[in-house]
Amino acid sequence: MRNALIVANRTVGGDQLQAAVHERLATGPCTFHLVIPVSGVVSSAVAVGSAASDTLPITPLDFINERDLAEKRLRFGLDWLRSLGATATGEVLPEPDTVAGVCRAVAEHGSAEVIVSTLPSTVSRWLRQDLPHRLERKVSVPVVVVTSTSVSTPPSTPPATTGPSTPPSTPKPPPSPT
Repeated sequence: MRNALIVANRTVGGDQLQAAVHERLATGPCTFHLVIPVSGVVSSAVAVGSAASDTLPITPLDFINERDLAEKRLRFGLDWLRSLGATATGEVLPEPDTVAGVCRAVAEHGSAEVIVSTLPSTVSRWLRQDLPHRLERKVSVPVVVVTSTSVSTPPSTPPATTGPSTPPSTPKPPPSPT
């Protein structure tokens, strides 16, 4: 049975990736192994310089737990793949280097191809980093790029904060009667 390895993050559940999965299932038995890299998001305080952290209030929401977010995306992605009729396994890549993690996963799972699901080139960090071509040079299986036209609706990164805010777990008080 063929095995396709899917590398995705914010595009899990997108229409273009769904079409790629359906295409593979239509050609015969195929299993999928979904890998979700942990994004390396830089805090806004770091991005604008340390002097800004002295003048801007930084809330705990500014530091997003990207591993937890990747785990949620993985659970969503596995449920989504199974809802399409696919047999699926997956993992959050433990390696900080996506290329090294994908190479290891390809070897461990005997993948026949790698499907890289990216955002459009105007916003895709993976395309700016030339991830698909770097993978092509490292793995001995075909690498296919699927470009999404939108970000999926599973767990996503909350917006960065620039001032004090109410944490999402704290319910807001109901409006007062007038």
